[in-house]
Amino acid sequence: MPIYSRRFDRTLQHHLGVCTADWWVGMLSLMVLLLGSAMVSPPMRTLWLALPGSLGGLTSLLTPLPPPQPQLFATLDGLGVVAIGHAEGNLTVVGEPTGNYWGHRDPGNFRRNQGWCSDQGRGGGNVERANQKCLERVQQRLNLIKNDLKAAGLEPSDYPLALINAVDLYNQASPWVSRQFPQAYQQAQAKGYKDEQAMVWARVEAFRRRGKIDASGLIGICRREGRQVSDWDCVAADQRRRVRAIERVWVKGHS
Repeated sequence: MPIYSRRFDRTLQHHLGVCTADWWVGMLSLMVLLLGSAMVSPPMRTLWLALPGSLGGLTSLLTPLPPPQPQLFATLDGLGVVAIGHAEGNLTVVGEPTGNYWGHRDPGNFRRNQGWCSDQGRGGGNVERANQKCLERVQQRLNLIKNDLKAAGLEPSDYPLALINAVDLYNQASPWVSRQFPQAYQQAQAKGYKDEQAMVWARVEAFRRRGKIDASGLIGICRREGRQVSDWDCVAADQRRRVRAIERVWVKGHS
């Protein structure tokens, strides 16, 4: 083959190789431009922005949900209702009426009581009305009590016994007492108190006003019975009894 022919072939192959490489570079550049334009276009931009949220939603669907919390005060047979009724002495640990349920005189203020909550006459002598009135009263207050617990760093779903005890104080005493309980319970924990000790201490301290324990009804009972105890210990004895009653119902309800 002539020399010029071989040179021509090599030159042609070189140009073809360069052209092929340039073609691929050009095509890749064009694809990048088209893809970039598509990604920043409104429909595609919306899709890309939505994608992380969609993946997050999928992840949340795959994450096991925590067990549901019991409805403590949704109905008259709710565990919280039974616990308070038992603390009042009006219900057994399984929610059956005691003799006091049908009517008794309050030992603190001598009013006529009926129903699960010792209704202070709200039912007008009708035990069914008394039960419903008490339930409605608790339900109307429940969100405020939960918010007070949250403000003290106590998530109600994590501290169900604290929630029941706060509601029990609302049922037993003046409303300001139950409002002071969450902070007192947080203070009890900060002192290192636990379980029953923390709950009793917090309940007693919730009665503190103007530097002293303000619980005239309970203190009056101690004095009439001739108990030689301090006001703090007088109230603590009653609060300990109630804490233990609530605990019994809680344990029974989860056994």
